[in-house]
Amino acid sequence: MTTPAVSVLEHFTRGLGESTRTNGLAYGYSVVITTTFGVVHALDGGPTVWESLFFGLGTSVTFSVLAAVVTRGFRQRVEREAPVVLSLAAALSVLSICASFGAAVLVAWGLGETLAWFVAPLVASAVYLVVSGVETMLARGLHALAGTDDVERR
Repeated sequence: MTTPAVSVLEHFTRGLGESTRTNGLAYGYSVVITTTFGVVHALDGGPTVWESLFFGLGTSVTFSVLAAVVTRGFRQRVEREAPVVLSLAAALSVLSICASFGAAVLVAWGLGETLAWFVAPLVASAVYLVVSGVETMLARGLHALAGTDDVERR
């Protein structure tokens, strides 16, 4: 039998685990896309309505294309990764955040004002998704190196 304090602490820990595992990728992406907007805004001085629309399109095109690619035209389901692997991948998200932000900065500096509003979020989104995939692959590999038993059940 567990004491109420242990039970409360256990449930709090579970809540933190769920939050970091299920929100990790979305949290990282929201950081990336918000900072990308800030960079393009700082370099351009503020978007027009059309540039705001271009920004939104730039963020969404990458997700649409990559979703179609990984599902082979929306015909094949992609298997889920184990929760402990996702937790470690989320902990590594500093890599995807920094890489995608850096790519967005470079694009925004190099392009004209209106074009940057579309291409910077497109590139930031693509880099974020690709590096997040690498983080997940790395997390799986680190679990294998550590000899973590049966990550699928953890």
